Amino acid sequence: MKPPAWTRIAGLAALVALLIAGLLAATGSGARLLELAPRCSFRVLTGLPCPACGTTRALVALGEGRLLEAFAHNPAAPILVAATAVAGLRAARGEAPLTPRGLGLVTAALALGWLSALTAG
Repeated sequence: MKPPAWTRIAGLAALVALLIAGLLAATGSGARLLELAPRCSFRVLTGLPCPACGTTRALVALGEGRLLEAFAHNPAAPILVAATAVAGLRAARGEAPLTPRGLGLVTAALALGWLSALTAG
């Protein structure tokens, strides 16, 4: 079954967003992004990290070429960036953005990131 037409637009938007984020990080705007990022509501309410905790810092580190630091902030973030790029390319070509295997990888990455955040405190 062919995905709806709007998935092409969403795929292109995802690729443009990744490109803009990468350019911002490469120009040294990452520190400013970290200042603007809101506090995690889940962590404020529960005292526990959410599955995405550390993602903003990881994305800034990734954009600045510090892959190991990105994994340290949130192991799921680099995997999610790659999955977003693949899904964006697939959607832009008119294919289903995520296969069941891709969805499983994204889910596993989020679970790994959350487990890492919970054990780190």
